[in-house]
Amino acid sequence: MPERSQFRSSYPFPSLAKAALHNLHWLVTAILALAVVPTFRMARLSLRINWAFLFVNFWIGLASQAIFAAALLYLLVSPVRRDLRYLAGHYRAQPVRLVILTLLAVVLIRELGWEYGLILVVALIALAEYFDRNKNDAAKLVLAAKNILIPACYFFVGVVLVFCYNDLIASVRFYGSCDPFFNKLDALLFHGLTAATVTHFAAQHLPLSVFKLMEIIYYGMFAQIGAAFLFTGLIFGKKRTLELAGTLLTAYYISLAIFFVWPSIGPYAFGAVHQGDVPRSLATYNFHMIYLDKARALWTRLPTSPVSSDFFIAFPSMHIAQPLIVLWFLRKWKRIAAALIIYDALLIPSIILLGWHYFVDLLGGVLVAAVAIVMLNMSGKVMGSDRSGHPTGNVYSGGTRATTGSNFTKIS
Repeated sequence: MPERSQFRSSYPFPSLAKAALHNLHWLVTAILALAVVPTFRMARLSLRINWAFLFVNFWIGLASQAIFAAALLYLLVSPVRRDLRYLAGHYRAQPVRLVILTLLAVVLIRELGWEYGLILVVALIALAEYFDRNKNDAAKLVLAAKNILIPACYFFVGVVLVFCYNDLIASVRFYGSCDPFFNKLDALLFHGLTAATVTHFAAQHLPLSVFKLMEIIYYGMFAQIGAAFLFTGLIFGKKRTLELAGTLLTAYYISLAIFFVWPSIGPYAFGAVHQGDVPRSLATYNFHMIYLDKARALWTRLPTSPVSSDFFIAFPSMHIAQPLIVLWFLRKWKRIAAALIIYDALLIPSIILLGWHYFVDLLGGVLVAAVAIVMLNMSGKVMGSDRSGHPTGNVYSGGTRATTGSNFTKIS
């Protein structure tokens, strides 16, 4: 009689189910892409996408923020003195390059402000340094580009589809149907305390500078997603980076399904009383107004702007789900993980104080992230790593074909 372990290993269905869950995002993406035009026609909506806005914000805005964030995180695990010596040596050898960079920095900071100007300057320095260290090996540069850009393109397509279906659902399901329920659930679970009351209290007692800091933290979250693509692509390779994209998209697709069943847009949907709690000088206040206006227009079938980056889904909070997924994929580097944990801890009050989410939305974000991570890691394999789970790439190489001699690959 065969042993139970032998029977289990020969039984195909568990492994098939794991493979199906692991690759489900590909199927869902394909179905959503094929169905987007017919479903918009059925809903009698005009499918217009603001491609220019999305391309500029994703491939320039988010990309530069991602390189900036990756450069900062890299300093946590690299021999900083050695890298600074390399950098200084390059500019001593090419003084004209330093002059050009200085002039460019002045122009960017003057035109874009210190925040975005500094981000672009650091991103340019990091890119130049990477190309300098690999200029004699075109194969590595091409491999690095493939490892990052192919998964990034897939993620971009998936996110655009999410934005499309976000608008579609808002046109057939009232966007605020479950807002009163989630507000009451907050009060029930937290002894009468709700996200709206916290925002109101903060608006009465905290200075405007605190809210502006919260905005920097809240909107800066997206940079760590791009940084995760860079780290994963350079160290683990294309397959693992596609898994990162797939995990993020799985979380998005789950949130779309939940939004269809339990639509909610957030505490700012409760009208002028709560909207007045968020200072009108903040960009967040304008976003609240834009989202509400567009959601109302979609529901009442009034003319609306093209599909863009507006995102109506409050439950679950993707601002919690995405950082948790990033943390999972970068967890091997303890210093990077610690920095992300600190940042994400600051992200929680930012989410609430700016009026974007209920407390229960945060719990929903944790659950969705956990489900997406489990689904994409059912195979139990980590692409581009050795049996210990340590990365086998090099930050200055094109990916998993490189050796492990770099200090960057040391889990520290």
